[in-house]
Amino acid sequence: MTASGDEAGAPRRPPPGDAAPSTTSRSSPAEIEATRVDTDAQPLPGDSLPTTPRRALLGRYSLLRKLGEGGMGVVYSAYDEELDRRIAIKLLRPRTSPDGGASSDRMLREAQLMAKLSHPNVVQVYDVGVLSEQVFLAMEFVQGSTLREWIHGTPEEPRPTPRPLPEILAMYRQAGLGLAAAHAAGLVHRDFKPDNVVVGTDGRARVLDFGLARSDAHPDDATLTSERSDVHPLESSRSARRSRPTDRPPTAAGSLLGTPAYMSPEQHLRVAVDARSDQFSFCVTLYEALYGERPFAGKTHLELRTSILTSAIRDPPPGRKVPAWLRKVLLRGLRVTPDERFPDMHALLAALAADPGRARQRWLAGLALVALALATGLALAERRNAEAELCRDADHLLAGVWDDARADALQTALAATGLAYARDTWPRVHEQLDLFARTWRAMHVEVCEATNLHHTQSEALMDLRMACLADSRAELRAVVDVLAEADASIAERAVQTASNLRPLARCAELDIQDPRLAPRDPATATALRELQALLAQVRAEDDAGRYTRGLELAHNAVATADRSGHAPARADAIFHRGRLEESSADFTAAERSYEAAYYLADAIGEDHVRIEAALRLIDLVGERLGRDHDGMQWAHQAEALLHRLGDPPALEAQLRARLGVVHTRYARYAEALTAIQRSIDLSPASSGPRLAMYQRHLGNVHYRRGRHAEAQVAYERAVELGEAALGPDHPDIARTISNLGEVHRIQGHLVEAERCFRRSIAIWERAFGPHHSLLAPPVNGLGTLAYARGDLLAAADYFERVRALLERSSGPDHPDVGSVTGNLAEVHLRQGNLAESRRYSERALQILEHALGPEHDSLADVLSNLARALVLQGQLPEAAAHYQRAIAILERAHGPDFPGLSKPLTGQGLLALASAQPTRAIAPLERALTLASAQDPSELAELRLALARALWDSKNDRPRARALVELARAELLPAPANPARTRITAELGAWLIDHPPP
Repeated sequence: MTASGDEAGAPRRPPPGDAAPSTTSRSSPAEIEATRVDTDAQPLPGDSLPTTPRRALLGRYSLLRKLGEGGMGVVYSAYDEELDRRIAIKLLRPRTSPDGGASSDRMLREAQLMAKLSHPNVVQVYDVGVLSEQVFLAMEFVQGSTLREWIHGTPEEPRPTPRPLPEILAMYRQAGLGLAAAHAAGLVHRDFKPDNVVVGTDGRARVLDFGLARSDAHPDDATLTSERSDVHPLESSRSARRSRPTDRPPTAAGSLLGTPAYMSPEQHLRVAVDARSDQFSFCVTLYEALYGERPFAGKTHLELRTSILTSAIRDPPPGRKVPAWLRKVLLRGLRVTPDERFPDMHALLAALAADPGRARQRWLAGLALVALALATGLALAERRNAEAELCRDADHLLAGVWDDARADALQTALAATGLAYARDTWPRVHEQLDLFARTWRAMHVEVCEATNLHHTQSEALMDLRMACLADSRAELRAVVDVLAEADASIAERAVQTASNLRPLARCAELDIQDPRLAPRDPATATALRELQALLAQVRAEDDAGRYTRGLELAHNAVATADRSGHAPARADAIFHRGRLEESSADFTAAERSYEAAYYLADAIGEDHVRIEAALRLIDLVGERLGRDHDGMQWAHQAEALLHRLGDPPALEAQLRARLGVVHTRYARYAEALTAIQRSIDLSPASSGPRLAMYQRHLGNVHYRRGRHAEAQVAYERAVELGEAALGPDHPDIARTISNLGEVHRIQGHLVEAERCFRRSIAIWERAFGPHHSLLAPPVNGLGTLAYARGDLLAAADYFERVRALLERSSGPDHPDVGSVTGNLAEVHLRQGNLAESRRYSERALQILEHALGPEHDSLADVLSNLARALVLQGQLPEAAAHYQRAIAILERAHGPDFPGLSKPLTGQGLLALASAQPTRAIAPLERALTLASAQDPSELAELRLALARALWDSKNDRPRARALVELARAELLPAPANPARTRITAELGAWLIDHPPP
C-alpha cells in the first residue's frame, strides 16, 4: 500500500519527502592521589573532580587551591613551573554528545581554537590538554571581579548608585571588542552574559569561555532554567561563595534565572547560531546594565521564551535616563530576526559610539573652521548636493510598487479570503515585503552615490547594478500584484511567496565582467527589460501555486528571450520554464528544460543558473524519475559549483536537503540523516518555514528506516517550528501533522493517529474547502488507519475520496492517482474481491507506466499486488512473471540489498508454496526476512509464518520453523491490538497447535 503524494500515509511507502582525529591519552590503572594529577591517569569522574589539594600536579602545572566550581568544571589557581608565572587551570566536566557518546574530542578542538585567539579583551588560553577523557585549560590568571559585580556590586555590598553612562559604555566596548575578535577567528560564544566577562584590577574587561559555553542539555530542561554562572579564572578578595555571583540583578523582579535570559531567539528555537546571536546576548547585558533590569520579562522559561520570540520588550523603568538614540541602537540589536540586527559587532560598537550630543559638541568646536571651508568651497558643496539629490528618488521609484496604498490593498485582499490564518499571515507578509523595500531603497542610494557622489564606482558598473535593482523592483511588483489577487490557494503560500524574493545582495556582487551585463544596443536592452519583467511574473505565479498561468507566461518568456539573442536571459527563461513544467508534473519536459538551461549557462559562464538547474535536477531525476545514479551525478556537479561559488550557506542547505530526499528514497539512511542535519545547521533562525520543512525531511528518514519514535520527535519539532513561523492554523502545518499521524498509526497509537489526521483535514478544509487536493494525504491516512483496524469498507471509501480529489486537481493520469488506485487494489485483495483487485492493479500499472516509464520503482508495489491476485485466481505463471519483473526493477534501481525487495520476494515464496514447491520457497523467503527488519510487525509476522511453512513442509528444519512462529507471536502479543494483528496472532497460535514439536 502506498501513500498519495509525497507524504506519509501508508505502511510501506512513507514520504520521500570529519570529525577531527580523536585525541587520547595513555591509560594506566593508577588512582588519582592527593599529591598528583597525572596526565597518564584514568579519567576524572565528572562529579568528583579533585577537591583542593595542598600541591597537586597536572603535567608541568602545580595546582595550588580550588577557586570555585561551576556547571562546566572546576577552576584552580596554579603555577606554571616552566615559565614561572601564576595561572588558572580549568578542568572541564566531560559532556555528552547528541548521539550519546563522550565529546572530549569536540571540547578539545574548541579549546584549541580558544588558545589560538590572542586579544587584550579575551582571557588568554595558554595551553590545552586531555586528562584521559577530560579536557583542561591553562589560562590567564586575572585579579578582579565579574562584569556583573562591576555593574551592580554584590548582594552583600551593592553599589549605592548606578555607574555613569560613559563609564558603562566604555567597559562594554572592551567586552564587545573581545567578542568581535573571537568572531573574526571563527568562534561564537553562545553564552555571553555579565558572569562570563571579568574586569581586572587593571580596569580591562576580558571575555572568556568562547565556544565552550554552550549547553548540550535540552533548552527546556529544568536544570538550564536554574543554571548558575560558571567560575572564572580570577582571584577575588571576597570569599569563595561571593566568587560565584547569582544571576539575579538587584532590581530584577520575577525574572527567570540563568542563561536563558540572555539567549538569542535562535537558541530558544534550537536552531543554528552565528555571531549575530552573540550580538543579541550582548545587547541584553548592556540593556540590563543601563536600565537595571533585562529587556524581556518572564517568570518561567516558557514565559521568557515567548517574550523573546515576540519581541515583547519592557517599557523603560522610571528613574533610568537612557538617551533615545542609545535605546534605538539596543532595540536593533534585540531584533528577533538576525538579518535585522547589525551586520557584525564592529557595526554595533560604532553605533554605540555615535553619540549625537558629542557630535554636536565637536561641530560647535569646529564651527569657525566649517565657516571658512564654506566660504572657500561653496561651489563644490553645491555641486555635491546636486549630485546627492540625484540619488534621492528611491521612494518615487517604489510608488505604486510597494507603498502604503499597495499594503492596504494586499491586507484587504488577504482578509477578504475569510481564512482562519489570514490574520496571522498578513503581519508576516508585510514584514517580509517591507524589509525588502527598505533594503532596496538603501542599496539604490548606495549604488547611485558610489558613482555620482563618492566617485568610487564607474558609470558602467553603476548602470549594471541599477539594471539589477530595476529587475528586483519588477519582482517586487509582480509578487504584490499576485498577492493582491489572493484567494485561498494564494493565501496559503503568501508568506513563502513574499520570502522567496531573490536576495538584493546579488546586485551588489555584480562586476563589469558579469555575463548578465545588459547589452548596449537600445532595442536589445528594451527587449531584455521586458523579458525580466515577464520572468518576475513567472516566478511570482510559480511561488503562489498558479502553475497553469505561470507555464503560459514561461513559454512567452522563452520566445521573448529567443528573439532578444541575449544568452544569459535565454538560460534564465528556459530554467524558469522547467520550474513550471516540474510544478505541473511534466517531469520529462522539466528535465529537458533544466538540462538545456544548465548547458547554455555553462557555455557562457553563468554559474547562478547552472547551480539552480543542477540543484533541481538532483531530486527531479533521482527521486521523481527514479534514476538514482543520474541524480547523484547532478549532485556532484552541484557540489563542484558550490565550491567554486564559495560555498554559500543557503545554496548548500538546499543541496543537502535534496540529497537527503534522494538518499532516503534509496534507503541510504545514514547519508540522508547527515545531509538533512547539515541543511538544518546551515539555515538561519529566521528561516522558520524552511527549517520546519527540513525537520519534516528528517522525520521522513527516521520513518523509512523504521525508527518511529525518532520520526515522531522530528515531526513534532517540525510542527512546533511551523506553528511559531506561520501560526497554528496555517496549511503548511497540516502536512506535517498528517505525517505525525502516520507515525502514530504505525506505532499502534490509533487514537492519536486519527486525531492528527482529522486535525490536518480540518485545517485544510477551513482553508480550501472539502474538495482541494491537499486533503489527499490526511484522508489517505484515515484510509490506512481503517485498513489497519480491519474496516475495509471504510478504507475503500477513503481511498476512493482520495482518488477523486487527485483526479479533480491533476487529471486521471497523474502518478499520485496511480498510487492511490494501487491502494484500492490492495483493499479489494484483502476483501477477497480478486477481479476488482486485478482491475485496479492493472489501471494503476497503466497510469504509472505512462507517467513514469516502465522501469520506475513505483511500479514494483503494484506489480506485487497484481501478482498476488493472480496467485489466488490460480494464474501462477503470469503471477511469477510479475513478481520477477518487480524484483528486477527494484534491484536495477537500488541494488540487491534494498529493503523494498521484501514484498515481491515474499510473493515469490508464497507462489512457490501455492505451487506445492516448499523447497523453492525457502530462498526468496529467507532473503525477504533478511531485508524486512523495518516492516510493520503484522507483515513481519506473516513473513515468518510463510517461511516456517516452507521449512516445515520441506522437512528442512522443523525446530527452526516453530521457533520462527513463536518469535513472531511473542513480538505481536505486547503490541497494541488491532484487527490485523489479532488475526495474524490467531493464525500463529493455530499453526503452533497444528504443528507440535517433532
